[in-house]
Amino acid sequence: YIEAANKLKQAAVAMKQDVVQLSDRAVSNYLEKVC
Repeated sequence: YIEAANKLKQAAVAMKQDVVQLSDRAVSNYLEKVC
């Protein structure tokens, strides 16, 4: 049970990192289009 919870935590952290990278990329693309 604890191992499964740790795996879920790691997956959530990885997903958060992916979302942050995607949002940063989207923001930079948006700024490039505006400027």
